[in-house]
Amino acid sequence: MWKLEVPDKADAIKHLDIGLNIGPGLIPTYALSGGERVRISSIYRSYDRRLGRAATNLEGPGVSVGLKQALHDAYDLVQDGRRLKDLRASIKLRAQLCPYCGFGPIQEIDHHLPKTHYKLLAIYIRNLVPICATCNRKKSANVGAHMDSQFLNVYLERIPQEIFLVANVTLNAVSGALTVIFYIVRSASMSKVLHKRLISQMMALGLNDRYAAPVNQLLSEHEVALETAYGADNNSARVRRFLEMTVMAYEKRFGLNDWRTALMRAISAHGGFCAGAFRTALGKPQPGA
Repeated sequence: MWKLEVPDKADAIKHLDIGLNIGPGLIPTYALSGGERVRISSIYRSYDRRLGRAATNLEGPGVSVGLKQALHDAYDLVQDGRRLKDLRASIKLRAQLCPYCGFGPIQEIDHHLPKTHYKLLAIYIRNLVPICATCNRKKSANVGAHMDSQFLNVYLERIPQEIFLVANVTLNAVSGALTVIFYIVRSASMSKVLHKRLISQMMALGLNDRYAAPVNQLLSEHEVALETAYGADNNSARVRRFLEMTVMAYEKRFGLNDWRTALMRAISAHGGFCAGAFRTALGKPQPGA
């Protein structure tokens, strides 16, 4: 999972007014009272304090059904060409690739906490996340009822700055085909609950099956560099060094726990891959075969 920069919530109340059609000369879709405005602001602050984690108080107990439904329906305005289109655009511009899988293009906006249960958060900027269509579909089908199965908030969650996404690389002894399995290890400062949540999220999104195609594509992009490093003298040390340098570059660009970083870290430590097996892993025959 990628961490995204926390959105500025300075315009959250302005979004509220736009969503409810409140303003001079307008007919509001809901007559928001001063007390209700304060209550919504309080719920927004509570959401932030809880790092976006589900809680009963975020559902707005005691808040009128009419206000909840009006804010739920206001999300329809977060569409291209409608009054909250600028909110939609600002969310989609926060990432080029899906923060959940790390490779899918941004196509949709996800409610971190679903608007069906958390209607008051339907247009709160920190509850809206840029996402690819596949992750959005899979996440919607796997809304966790318990803390250890709830998805992490990509803006607010505290993630250890330690390696926890690891790739295991194997080469088929006969075909030479590459198999990569990603998994979550519990790092030194990681709580048991966070470890379980990361595992649950990875499984819910079906990431190991979905990583196969981007893994092959990424390795193919490095084919020339691998061949150049290996050279006419079959120098596996140069291949390893190239991959280790790529790991360092990816750590700076994508982070310690991006799938690309984890992949390069694993293959740089694989002796067979560095000793020429990268060719069969890429579907290329060995010389003389």
